Formats: sequence, C-alpha cells, structure tokens
Amino acid sequence: TKETAATSQDQSAAVKEIVATMEDSNALSENISTKIKDVSKIAQKTSNDVIEGVASIAKNVEQLHAIYEANQNTINGMKDLNDKIESIWDIVTLINSVADQTKIIAFNAELEATSAGEAGKKFRIVANEIRRLSDGIIDSIHEIKEKITEIQHSSDSLILASESGTEKITSGYETAKELGTKFDSIKSSSEITASSAEDITGIIQQQTIASEQILIALKQISAGIENFTVATDNISSSAENLRIMSETLNKKNQSDEKNTDKKSKDRS
Repeated sequence: TKETAATSQDQSAAVKEIVATMEDSNALSENISTKIKDVSKIAQKTSNDVIEGVASIAKNVEQLHAIYEANQNTINGMKDLNDKIESIWDIVTLINSVADQTKIIAFNAELEATSAGEAGKKFRIVANEIRRLSDGIIDSIHEIKEKITEIQHSSDSLILASESGTEKITSGYETAKELGTKFDSIKSSSEITASSAEDITGIIQQQTIASEQILIALKQISAGIENFTVATDNISSSAENLRIMSETLNKKNQSDEKNTDKKSKDRS
C-alpha cells in the first residue's frame, strides 16, 4: 500500500510537470499566434499597398505612352512643316528667278526705248516701272527667304529638342515598365506571404485548441491521481492502524493465555 501511495504521488508529480509544460507551451503558442497575426496584418497591408503601387505605375506608364505619342506627333508635324517650308522655298526661289529675268528684260526694254527717242518715251517709263517693281519683288523675296530660314532653324531646333525629349520619355517609359514588372513580382510575393501567414495563423490556432483540450484532460487526470493518492494515503493510514490494533490484540491475547496457563498450574 505504501508502494502504491508512493507510485501515485510520483505519477501525480509527473502529470503536474506535464501540465506546467503544456501551460508554458500554450502561452508560447498564444504569443506566437499573436505575432503571426501581426505579421499577417502587415503582409496584407503590404499587399494592398503594392496593389495600389502597381495601379499607379500602370497609370504612369499609360500617361508616359500618351506623352510619347503626342511628342511623336509633334515631331512628325514639324517634319511635315519643314517639307512644306522647303516647297515654299522652291516657289520663292522660282519667283526670285522670274523677277531677276523680268528685271533684265525691263532694263533691256528701257535701253531700246531710250534709243527710240521720243517715240519710246512712254515705253521707257513702263519698262522703268517694271524694273523697279522687280527690284521690290526681289527685296521682298530676300526678306521672305530670311524669315523662312529663321523658321527652318527654329523648326530644326524644336525637332532636335523633341527628339531628345522622346529619348528621355522612352527611357522613362521603359523604366516605368520595368518597375511595374518588379512591382508585379513583389505583389505576387506579398500575396503569397499574406496567404502563408493566414495559413500559419490557422494552424497555430488549431494547435492551441488541441493543446488546451490536452491540458484540460491532463488537469482532470492530475485531479484524479491526486484523489487516488489521497484515498491511497487514507487506506495506507487505515491499514497501519489495523496493523497496530492487530499487534496490540495479539499481545493482549498472548498475555491472557499466559495468565490462564499460570492460573491452571496454580490450581494443580
């Protein structure tokens, strides 16, 4: 009985140690669960932020593409304008050539009219007016050529600047696309992280529930063992009392027998 009581006490102590360990494990699991939930929230927020970032980058890419197309249209328009200016230049050159020829013809006509004397006086006046008009046309053509040259220079400068801008826009467009690709990759990773964190949270919660159930069962077992230990101690105490009483009775019986034997001898 004493051995049974000792064994029960050992089992009770062992179960208590297991219960304490399980309680520590549960506390640790709850702590981990709380941290995982925080990680899950952060991962979800990161995922949402990345999604917004991807949308912003996509919008920037579209805007850059629109700017690129608008700039390209401007360059094409300036090149068309240059072609038209070249056509105007050709026409002005032709007019200038005609004016030069007209001036020469008028000059020769004026000489012929002068040789004709009084009869060619009116013709000389007309020829002189034609020559003066040709000079005016030539001067105007010269000014027009200067203006056309200025326009061409400005147009060429604008085209060069636009082409340089196009290179920068193209570089920015490609960079934005590359950044968008990287953000897509980050988005996928963040979504996986958020999903994994949620899965881990679920698993830990399941483990916590299972651990709590085990802990409850162990506490019940521990209480049962303690009750059994108390009962065993009581039985052990009762057995000890019975043993003492038995020894006392045996001693009394032996003493009574001795007294009886002595009395019998005395009578004899």
